[in-house]
Amino acid sequence: MFRLKRLEIQGFKSFVERTALTLPSRITAIVGPNGSGKSNICDAVMWVLGEQSARVLRGTSMEDVIFSGSARRKPLGMAEVSLTLESRGGAHWAETGGEVTISRRVARDGESDYILNGKRARLKDVQDLLLGTGLGVRAYAIIEQQKIDLILSAKPQDRRRLIEEAAGISKYKIRKRQAEVKLEETRANLLRLADIVSEIERTCASLKRQASRAARWKEQSEALTAAKRTLLRLRAERLASALAEADASLASATDVEGEALSAAGRLDAEFEETRRLADEDDRRRRELGDALARSREALLAAEAAVAAADRDAEEALARKELLESQRREAEADHLREAAEAGRAAEARAELESALEAAEAAARQAARELADAARREEELSRAREGARRDLLSSGARAAEAANREREAALLVERLGFAAAKLGERREHAGEVVKERRRVASEAEEAEGRAARALEETKARLDEIGVGRKAAEESLRSLTAERDAAQARFHALDRRVASLETTLAEREAGGEAARQALSAAGLPTPAVLADHFDAAEGFETALDAALGPALEAPVVASREGLLAALAAVRERGLGTARFVHPIPDTPFPLKPNDPRVLGVARELLAPKAGDEALSSALPDAVVVSGVDEALALAPLHPERTLVTRDGVVVKGSVVEAAGTEVPGEGLFTVRRDLKAVTQDREELSARLAGLETEISGTTERAGALAADLEREFAAMRRAEREHSEAVTRLGGARAELARAEQEVRVLDEEESNVNRDLLAARQSREEAAALASRRQAEVTAVESSISDLEASVEEARRVRLASSEGDSRARSERDLLAERRRAAVQAHEGHRARAEAAARRLSEAVTALAGLDEQREAALERGAATRQERSALASEVAAAEARRAEADGAAEERHRLLETADQAVHAARERLDAARRARFEAELLVERRRADRDHLEETCRTEFGCSPGELPPVAPAEGEAPPEEGELSERVTQMTLALERLGPVNHAALEEYEVESKRHQEMSTQKLDLELSLDQILETIRTINATSSERFQEAFLAINAGFAQVFQRLFRGGSASMQLLDEDDPLESGIEIMAQPPGKRNQTIGLLSGGEKALTAVALLISIFKYKPAPFCILDEVDAPLDEANIDRFTALLHELSEETQFVLITHSKRTMETAQALYGVTQEEPGVSKIVSVRFD
Repeated sequence: MFRLKRLEIQGFKSFVERTALTLPSRITAIVGPNGSGKSNICDAVMWVLGEQSARVLRGTSMEDVIFSGSARRKPLGMAEVSLTLESRGGAHWAETGGEVTISRRVARDGESDYILNGKRARLKDVQDLLLGTGLGVRAYAIIEQQKIDLILSAKPQDRRRLIEEAAGISKYKIRKRQAEVKLEETRANLLRLADIVSEIERTCASLKRQASRAARWKEQSEALTAAKRTLLRLRAERLASALAEADASLASATDVEGEALSAAGRLDAEFEETRRLADEDDRRRRELGDALARSREALLAAEAAVAAADRDAEEALARKELLESQRREAEADHLREAAEAGRAAEARAELESALEAAEAAARQAARELADAARREEELSRAREGARRDLLSSGARAAEAANREREAALLVERLGFAAAKLGERREHAGEVVKERRRVASEAEEAEGRAARALEETKARLDEIGVGRKAAEESLRSLTAERDAAQARFHALDRRVASLETTLAEREAGGEAARQALSAAGLPTPAVLADHFDAAEGFETALDAALGPALEAPVVASREGLLAALAAVRERGLGTARFVHPIPDTPFPLKPNDPRVLGVARELLAPKAGDEALSSALPDAVVVSGVDEALALAPLHPERTLVTRDGVVVKGSVVEAAGTEVPGEGLFTVRRDLKAVTQDREELSARLAGLETEISGTTERAGALAADLEREFAAMRRAEREHSEAVTRLGGARAELARAEQEVRVLDEEESNVNRDLLAARQSREEAAALASRRQAEVTAVESSISDLEASVEEARRVRLASSEGDSRARSERDLLAERRRAAVQAHEGHRARAEAAARRLSEAVTALAGLDEQREAALERGAATRQERSALASEVAAAEARRAEADGAAEERHRLLETADQAVHAARERLDAARRARFEAELLVERRRADRDHLEETCRTEFGCSPGELPPVAPAEGEAPPEEGELSERVTQMTLALERLGPVNHAALEEYEVESKRHQEMSTQKLDLELSLDQILETIRTINATSSERFQEAFLAINAGFAQVFQRLFRGGSASMQLLDEDDPLESGIEIMAQPPGKRNQTIGLLSGGEKALTAVALLISIFKYKPAPFCILDEVDAPLDEANIDRFTALLHELSEETQFVLITHSKRTMETAQALYGVTQEEPGVSKIVSVRFD
């Protein structure tokens, strides 16, 4: 077992500063007033153990757990809680040294960390560490009032979690969930592997077919390679000759270019020398121009200096005249101000004498005024006493009058209020009517929106059906097109094969062709080219004519003899020729139904080929083998042929006359024609299918767009319906508020009418009292009138004395002011006289300096005029030198232009030579590029240079092959190779790879099937173990629940019941309780205190079955009375032997059970602090 050793909190909710709680006792109580932050300690423990729900922590987001600031403190940026658990024996945490510290930090930016023993960890690491210990955010170690309520109001399915945690099967359920996830993944992998294996099997079958086709491609490719080698060798020889000619042309052009370059260089040197001399002339001309410009500038400067000296002399004369005027003005001002200062001094002396007499008169007037004021003050005090009496009486009268006015105002106000309430009541009635109308309209709008939504859904379903049909049609058309394309490719290959066979058959016998070539005769067409076979008789005619169909037709007798001689001379073997002779009719019984016709009659000769009919055999075509065998004895000299190619001649029966049955020329041509027609029809069908697919695709796209639009319309309709429902709810709420306001106004109107009646009665009583108080005021006012007359007389005397005093003081003040003005005037005149004297002195001094400045300016002007004359002469000389230099430079430029024209002509000749050389180089480069391209092609295709290819050696007597003819043959062979279509050259290797992959995938599939069985067995084992442990824990906790319930309630009974006993692993739990004197009922029907005590009994029974290391109880005892608290604390004492308890409580009886006491206070508003007390 282990216990809670230490809890440290910083920045968490109201705990700003780092706060540490050491918990050495078995029972520790935490107390404090409401709102001091006690429950924040419980929240801190839940949070550090991994609670992720901000709502459970009494917040809206995880940022709310960070201190948010107070009146004196700023918000913090981070919260941190550390929880230290200490082991008391056992091996649960032996690897940690017996002590574990779990810390959690969160910042305002959302970053959160878990720390285990100083190392960063995951939430899962914390959960795994606490698994099966009874600790955790969903376990029973932390019990608050909210969790008590949750036990009481939870669903039966949710209550079983506490039992599962106590039974220790939470880890099994986690393992089961993990196994089920793995089971689903394994099943998905198994399905995927099955698909892969099936796909590999189809791929292997396809690769096997492709390997066979690749072998045929290889055979034709080798023949093409040999032809290409010969062609490349011929092209290399031709390009080597062309390159040699281009090199010779380049050498000649280079020599011409060298001569032109030498001539151009010589002329360039002459041009450069002439340009150098011209540049020197230009430089000298520029220097002379610069000197001329400087002389002209100096002349202009001298002229400007003369003008400036003249202006300075004139300005000095003007300033002298101005200063002379200022001197005369200053002298007049000085004389005038000196005279004024003398007169001001005399006036000042006279005013000082008058001021002394006025001050004596003012002192006498002040004494008389003081005597009159004392008399007036005495009478005023007597009058004020009388007035105070009047005020007292007046106050009482005013109070009475105010009460009367207030009563009248109250009556008036209540009357006005009654009228306003009437108006408001009338208006509220109108509002109710309007709200009812709005609610009715909102109901209609909601109905319309609902109908629109249903219509949109119906259209959506209709479009969905149409789109599904279009997609089905598209899949069907696509499948048909793919099948048609496969059939088209097969027909294409069949056409190519038949064309190849036909070309081989039409080539005729090689010996006959060589004989005709040796005789110098052109190769003629074969016999089959001169006839058209009757439809349906192609096979029979191929059998009847045999090799003769492939024999060339030699029309002339001389040509035939020459060809036969060439056969004998050259030893060419058997050669077959056809020579036309006159035709002889063949007698035939016209009425024998077994005879279908004669071969020569079933062949229609082409125009001009009628003579060839004699080359045809007299074979008779019959309907079948039986008919041939029947006619053979009657006509042993005749050859009988059936329609399917069987030849009967006398007693000899043989198959078709060609070497390969069914591949005669007529048969091949018939098949080629039929297959070509089928291919064309199929091509037309493919085009039609593509059109249909395109139309169907467009229709499906349009339906998809319609579907998207309808989806958007449905979302709009849903939004409009939601808004209509919201408006309807708002209208109904507004109607309810309006109706409530009408009821309130009715009640207020009744109260106002009652208050109005009482106010009118109070107004009458106040009017009588006001009348009595007014009589008292009238008596006091009569006594005051006499005192007013006496005071008025005393005031008159005081005012007269005051006027005399004022006159004396005014006269004294006036004289004093006049004296101050005289003093200021005297001082001002004296200061202005001194200033005028200073200006006079300054003007005299300035006049003397101006005479000297004017003389200096006149002297400077004379000197500058002399310098200007010298500069004018220098400018004239410079202009003459500049004109001479300009003439020399122009002559040099004419020579330079002539040299430039010669250089230009030489350069044109050089450019022409360079262009010729460049064109020769281009030709050489093209030839070399062709050679390099040919070499690159040769190396790419054959891995050697063209020179390494075997030389072209024609057979004896044959001409060497022509490049054009050979190129055409390569083209034909390439086309024949392309007609084979795409070929997978790595088919055999891929087939081996896919076969190996098939074996590996099959092995993996078997492994997954075995793994699937193991996972299912694991889930069955977990279910069995979980069921056994749950039932064991359920029975034990149920028995303990009954005992603890009887102890807490002093009798009665209680039990837990499984709602589905057949499924204990998933069944919910219902709690039944029967307090003493009551019937058995579910926990939801008990009173508040009985519910709380029942929940406490269940939790204690769980602790008895499996004690948790520690338990935090947050105001669990709040709903219990003192007797139940005593029984509750007694149980806690018993359980504290194995479980450490932390109690958050307000109960004094609960506090008495604790060995240590922590108090939570808020000396500073919003900031919690801890005070601890330890009881020995």
